[in-house]
Amino acid sequence: MPSHLYKSKSMFAVLCKKAGLSLKNGEENNEISVDKAVFQKNLSLALKRQEGDIVEVTEEFLEGFGGYIEDMTRFHKSLLSTNTTKDCESARSKVQDSAVRILLGVELLQPSLVKSLLEKLPEFSQDDDNGGERANIPRLLLAQFRWLDFVVDSKALAKMLLELVEATELDVQKEIIGALPSVVDSSDHATVASKLKDLLVSQTQLTVVILDALVCLDLAPEILNQVRGAATRALQSVDAENLPIILKFLLKTASTAELPEVVGEIRSGLDLCSIVKSTKTSAKGSKKASDEGQDCVLLIVDTVQCGIKFQRGIADAWLKTIDVVKEKLSVLDLVVLLILHQTKHCKAVESLLRNKIRSGAVSETLLQKTFSSHSQVVQSKFKAVLSLAEVLLKSPEISLSYIGHVLYRLAFKSLDTFCRQEIVANLVMHLGSGNSEESNASLDVLASLVEQHLDAMAPFAIFFKRLLDFQQQSLPLLGMRKLFGMLARLAFSSGQDPALIQDDLHMVIRKLVSSMDPKYLCRGVVGGVMMVWGMGRISEQRSDMSESQQKEVVSLLTMIRSGSSRRSEAAALFLDELAAMVSHGHLHNKVETWILENMTDMFQENFVVDIEEDNTSVAGIPMSAQFGLNDKEESSIVINLLPLVSKEVMEAKSSASDTPNSQNTVYAVCLSPHFRLVQTGERRTQNGNMEGIDALLGCPLYLPEETVYTKLDSLSEKEKDVLCTALFHCLNWFREILNAFASQTDVEMKGKVIERLHDMTHLMQVLSKCLAANPKYNPSVLGLGGEDVKQPATSGAQKGKAAGEKKKGRKRKRADKENESCAGEADNTQDVTTQGEKDTQAEDEEEKDKSSPDAEDLTAYAHCFRELDLDVFTILHSGPITQASLDTDQHTKRAHQVQIETPQLQFLLEDLVKKLNHSLIASASKRRSFPGKSKSSGKQKFSNLDQQKPHQVARFAVDLLPALSTHLEATSAFFQTLMADNDGMVDGPGSHSPEAVRMATCLHLLLQAFIALFSWNGFALADHRPLLKESLTVLVERVKVTGPTQQSMADLMRGASQYIQKFSETVPSLPAATALVRLLTVLANRAEDDTLQQKLAEMSQKMLQREWLDSKGQREKGAVCNEMLQTLVKTWVVNSADPTQAMHTVVDTGMTQLLQADRNAASDTFPTLTRSSFPVFLRVVLSELVDTAKRVAPLKRSDSRQVC
Repeated sequence: MPSHLYKSKSMFAVLCKKAGLSLKNGEENNEISVDKAVFQKNLSLALKRQEGDIVEVTEEFLEGFGGYIEDMTRFHKSLLSTNTTKDCESARSKVQDSAVRILLGVELLQPSLVKSLLEKLPEFSQDDDNGGERANIPRLLLAQFRWLDFVVDSKALAKMLLELVEATELDVQKEIIGALPSVVDSSDHATVASKLKDLLVSQTQLTVVILDALVCLDLAPEILNQVRGAATRALQSVDAENLPIILKFLLKTASTAELPEVVGEIRSGLDLCSIVKSTKTSAKGSKKASDEGQDCVLLIVDTVQCGIKFQRGIADAWLKTIDVVKEKLSVLDLVVLLILHQTKHCKAVESLLRNKIRSGAVSETLLQKTFSSHSQVVQSKFKAVLSLAEVLLKSPEISLSYIGHVLYRLAFKSLDTFCRQEIVANLVMHLGSGNSEESNASLDVLASLVEQHLDAMAPFAIFFKRLLDFQQQSLPLLGMRKLFGMLARLAFSSGQDPALIQDDLHMVIRKLVSSMDPKYLCRGVVGGVMMVWGMGRISEQRSDMSESQQKEVVSLLTMIRSGSSRRSEAAALFLDELAAMVSHGHLHNKVETWILENMTDMFQENFVVDIEEDNTSVAGIPMSAQFGLNDKEESSIVINLLPLVSKEVMEAKSSASDTPNSQNTVYAVCLSPHFRLVQTGERRTQNGNMEGIDALLGCPLYLPEETVYTKLDSLSEKEKDVLCTALFHCLNWFREILNAFASQTDVEMKGKVIERLHDMTHLMQVLSKCLAANPKYNPSVLGLGGEDVKQPATSGAQKGKAAGEKKKGRKRKRADKENESCAGEADNTQDVTTQGEKDTQAEDEEEKDKSSPDAEDLTAYAHCFRELDLDVFTILHSGPITQASLDTDQHTKRAHQVQIETPQLQFLLEDLVKKLNHSLIASASKRRSFPGKSKSSGKQKFSNLDQQKPHQVARFAVDLLPALSTHLEATSAFFQTLMADNDGMVDGPGSHSPEAVRMATCLHLLLQAFIALFSWNGFALADHRPLLKESLTVLVERVKVTGPTQQSMADLMRGASQYIQKFSETVPSLPAATALVRLLTVLANRAEDDTLQQKLAEMSQKMLQREWLDSKGQREKGAVCNEMLQTLVKTWVVNSADPTQAMHTVVDTGMTQLLQADRNAASDTFPTLTRSSFPVFLRVVLSELVDTAKRVAPLKRSDSRQVC
C-alpha cells in the first residue's frame, strides 16, 4: 500500500526503486519486482552511471542505507526475505533473499556494506530496549553473510569477525563463532582455528560453540593436534554441561592411529566423581544440583557409548588403554568397561577385569564410589553389571568371587525394584547350578542381603520358598544353615506377612526330623535350630515373646532333641547348633534360659564319673585316668571316654550302621559338643568368668595305657579302631578345653591351658602312629557333623594302590597340585610345560614314593578335628609361667616353667594362618579347588569362624601382632645365634637339625600370618584405614626409631618395611625367604614408594644369588621350589629401576653361565638358576618383555619420525 512505502530522496532509495526494490516503512516486508540477479545488475549499472568518483557514489549510497536502517523496525525487515510482486515474470520464486543479502551481492557495495553492518553488532549487544525482537537481530544479521556467492575481501571479513568476538557480549560472541565456518573462505580456516584455539582456553563459556565450529573447518594435521591439545586441557576447567561436546570433538577428529593417545588423555583428564561434586557445590547441595550432575554424567556416558558404537577403533583403544595402565582404575574406566561389555568385546572385557582384580586395580572402594555417585549410569548398564557379577561369582579365585559378591550387593542396594528382582532371581539360579562352590557363593550374597536389607528382601521371599523343594538334597549342611537362616529371618523378623513361609518351614522341618536317613535328619536339625533362632530372636519388630510363642519354641526344640537322639551325628550336631545359637546372642532370655536349664545339666550325668581304682581295662584294653592337672582333692572325677568309645565301636562292628538307637543312648561324639554348650552358657551367664567349671580344665580322662601304643601290631582291628577313635575324641576334648579357657586371665588357668596344649601335641604324635598302624581306619565311625565322611585319600589303605598306579596317575596329580597352588602367588603368566619341569615333577613324586614315614600325616584328617576359636591364639601372648604360680596354696614341690615350645608354636601358627587366609580375602589370586575335584574329606572346618565378620578377624589379628612380632624376633634370633656359632656360615653345622627345621617352619608361618593380615583388601576401605595405621604402628614401634608422634601413612609404611627387612639376613629357607619378599611386596604396593620398590628388588636379587638347601641339606628343587623362584625373579624384575637391564642380566650373565656349566651345575652368579629352574627364569623374562611392550606409549603426531 502506498502509505507503507519508504519515502526518501536519497540516492539509496531512488536507485533501489529504479532497480526494482520497493522499500517499506517496516510494517511489511520489502517487495521486489524483478529477479534478484536482475536487480543486482541494474543497481550496479546505475551506480556506475552516477556522476563523480565511484567511491564517493558508494559512500553516498551507503549513507542513505544507514539512514534507512536507523529505525530498528525497518532494519529488522531488511534482514527478512523480500516478497516478489505479482506482476513480476522474471523471478524464480515468490520469496527472495532479504534486502541486505541482495545488496551484499553487489560487488561495488559489498566491502563497505560489510563494514557498516558488522559495526552495528556491538550496538545490538548493548541495547536492551527492543525486547525479544532485539535478540534475533545479531543472528539474522550474521545469516546474511553465510554462503555468499562471492566475497570480495575474505581476509578482511574474517579479521573483522574475529575482532568482534572480543568486542561483543557472550550471546553475540556465540552467534559470531557459530557463523564463522559458513562465512570465511577455506583459505582463512587456519587463521580462524588459531584464534578459536586461544579462545577455547581463555573463555570456557564458548567451548561448545568453538568446538562445533572447529569440526566444520578444514584444518591441517598440525593445527588439528594443537586444537585437540587445547580441548584436552579444557577438560578439567570447562563446565560440566560442555564436557560431552569436547568428548565428541576429541573422538570424532582423531584417526585410528591417534585414538589410543586421545583416549589416554581423556581418561587422565576426566573425573566423573569430581563432576558430580562440583555440580553439588555450585548449587549448594540441592536435589536439583544432584540431578544436574547425574544428567551431565549420563550425557558424557552416552557420548562415549555413541563413539564406541559408531566409530571404528574406539573400543579397541579403550581396551588397550585400560589394559596398560599400572595404577588403580577410575570410575570412568569401570563405566567404559560396562559399555564395552554390551558390545562384541564382552569376552575381552571379562578377561581384562579379571586381571585388574588380581592386580588390585579394582577394589571394593571403587565399586562403592561408582554405585553411590553414579547409580543412574549403572542402572542404564544393568545387564552388563548382572552379567559381570555372575561371571565373577562363578570364578574359583576367591578375590574374583568376592568382587562378584560386592557387585551383587551394591547393585541391590543402589538400583530400583525391577533390578532387585532380577538380582535375586539370578542368585537363586546359581543355587541350582550343581557346583557347590558357586552355590555357597550365591548363598553368601543372599545371606548378606537378607541381613543388611531385610525389608527390601521380604517381597522376594517366594524365590526362597521354592528352594525348599529341590535344594534339600544338593546343599551341604553349611548351605542348609544359610538357607534356613534366611528363611527364618524373612518369616519372623521382616514385618511382612509371616504365613507365607512359616507354614512351609514347619512342614519341611517336621518331615526332615522324622526321617530315618541320617543325611536328612541332620538337615532337619540344622533347619529346626535356625527356625528356633528366627522365632526367639530379639529384633526391632519384636522385642518381647508371648507365652504361646514360647510354647511353640519349646515344642520345636523338644521335637528336634527327640529326633536327633536316634543318631550320634545328629545328636552332636544338635548340641553344636544350640551352642552356636546361644553364643551368637540376640536370643530372647526365655528361650536361652530353657536351653541352658534343660540341655546342660545332663553333661555331668552322661560323661563324668568317679575314679575307680579297680577299673583298669575295657574290652581287653588296659586303661587309666590320664592327663590330670588338678590337685588330689579335685581329682576324684574323670571323663568316661574310653568305655563309651569301646561300646560304640564294638556295637557298630556287630550291628548294621543304619539302625537307630534309643533316645537315652550316650554318644562319645557328643562329649565335646555338649561341653561347648555348657561353656557357652557359663560364659553368657557369668560374663565370661569360667571359674564355675574350671575343674574340667584339669580333669583326667579314661584312656589306654601308654604301653598299649608300643604293641600296636599285636592288636586286633577292632582294638585299633577303639584306640584311634578314643584319641580323636580326646584331642577334640582338649580343643574345646582350649576354646573355653584360653581367654581366662587367671595365672593358674593359663598354666593349665599351656599344659593342655603340650598334651595335644603329644597325643597328635601318638595318633599319627596309630593311624599308620591301622591303614583301614574309617573316620566315619566318629559320627561327625552329619556330612558324608569318607576315608582320606592319603591314608595307608590307599598308599599301595597309589604306588601301583604312580605312572598312570602322575598327570592328574600335577593338575590337582596346580589347582591347589599357594594362596597369594598371583602370576598372570601362562603356564609353559617344558621337559625340565616334567623331569622335576617326576623327581618330586619319586621322593614322595620312596619315603615311608612311620607316622600318618594328620592333614588329611583335618575335618575330624573340632575348630579352634580365635581366643585360643591369645596363648601366644603368654610368657613362661612357673609351676609355683600355678599352685594357689603356694606349694612349690614341682618348680618348673611352663611355656610354649616350638611344637606348640608351630601347631598354633598353622591353624592361625589357615584361619586368616580363609577370612581375610586378599587381592592376590587365591584359588578354590576345581569344581567337582575338591577333596572334602581333608577340608578344614571354619563354621565358627564364619560367624565373625572379616573386620572382626582383622581386629583380632592386629591385637595379636605384638605377640607375633615377639615370636618372629625370637625365631630370627635363633638363626642369628646359629650363624654366629658357625662363624657367619648360613648353612653350617646344626642348620638342618630337627629343631632348626621346626624353627624355620615357624618363621615361615609367622611371615605368612603377616602376609594374610596386610594383604587384606578391606584395608582399602576408608572405614578400616585406622586399623591399618594401628597395625603399622605396632611394627614401627618395634624398630624404636624416634620421630613425631603423628606419622603419615607413608612414613608408617616405610617404618614397617624397615622392621621386616632386618630379618632378611637370617632367613633360613627358601619358603621363608619367598614369604619375606611377598610381605615386603604387599607393603610396597600399599605405600607406592619407589624407594621401597628399589630395596625390594635388591633383596630379591640377593635371594636369587644364594644357594638354598632343603631340610636334608640338599639343593632345593621341584615344582614348589620353581614356584617360589618365579616369585623372586618376577619381584626383582618388576621392581627394578630398569627392568630391561635386570632381564638382560638374567639372560646375558645367568643363562650364559648355565649353558657353559656342567649338567648338574648352576650359574655362578645365580646359584638358584639350574637346568630344572631354567624354564622359570625364561618364563618370567618373556612375560615381562610382553608387559614392557604393552606399556610403550603409542606414537604421537608431535613425536619425531626420525629413529635415532
